[in-house]
Amino acid sequence: MELTQELIDHIEDLEGFSEEAYKDVNGVLTIGFGHTNATKTFKFDENTKISREKAEAILLADLNNAQSVVEQRLENRNLEVNDEVKNYMILVEFNRPWVLINTMEDIATMNADLAKQSQIDAYEKEKGTPPDWYLNRLDKEFAYLNEFDAKGEEGGNAEGLEQWKKYKFLGGVLIPEDATNEIWAEALRNLYGPTNRSGVIKNYNPAKPQAKNRSWLTDIRKIIGNPVDKQLDFMERVYGRRK
Repeated sequence: MELTQELIDHIEDLEGFSEEAYKDVNGVLTIGFGHTNATKTFKFDENTKISREKAEAILLADLNNAQSVVEQRLENRNLEVNDEVKNYMILVEFNRPWVLINTMEDIATMNADLAKQSQIDAYEKEKGTPPDWYLNRLDKEFAYLNEFDAKGEEGGNAEGLEQWKKYKFLGGVLIPEDATNEIWAEALRNLYGPTNRSGVIKNYNPAKPQAKNRSWLTDIRKIIGNPVDKQLDFMERVYGRRK
C-alpha cells in the first residue's frame, strides 16, 4: 500500500499524531499515527519520543505488515477483491484486526451497508455498544476509500456493482442468489447427514456439537470458482440462462 500524503492525512485525522507515547481510549500504549506494540514493527515504552519523520516510517511498516496479513487471509479464504477493497481491508487490519478477521466476506461483497453493519456487529459482540467515535470512524473510512456501492451512483462502476449484487457468499465462495438454497441444502446434507421426507435433518441435535466436514466447500470451489464469469457459466449449465 503506497504511503501518500493523502493517506497520511487521512490516518492522522482518524488516529491523531503524537511524538510522545500515550494511552489511547482503550488504555493501550500508543505513539505516532496510532502505532502500538502489537505489530512488533517498532518497540517503545511510556518514555519514548519520536520525530514525525520516524512516525511516518513506522506507519509505512505497520501498513506493509497489515497488507501481508490481508493478502494471506484472502488467499486462505479463497476470496478475490480489487485493489480498492483490499486497501480498505488493510486500513481495517491496521486499526482493528479483531474486527477484520470476522468481516472479510462481508467487506468483499462491496456492499457498503453490509460491510459497515458487520463491523458494528463485531464491535457489539466483542465490546458492547459501539461508541460514537467508532461509528464516525467507519463513516470517514468509507468516505475516504470507497469502491463500494455508493460509487455506483456517480457512474463508471454501477453496472459492475449491480452484477456483483446478484451473488452471495457461502463459506467464502460466490454463488448465484437463486442457487443459494440448493447449495445450502447440499452443504447441510454433507455436514449433518441426509434429511427425512419432511426435510428435517436426521440425527441433528442442536445441543450437541456436530462433526465438522468441510470437504463440500472444496467441491463447490471446484464446480463454481470465484470469478463472476464462472458463476455465469454455472447458472447457464444448471439453469439454462446467464442472468
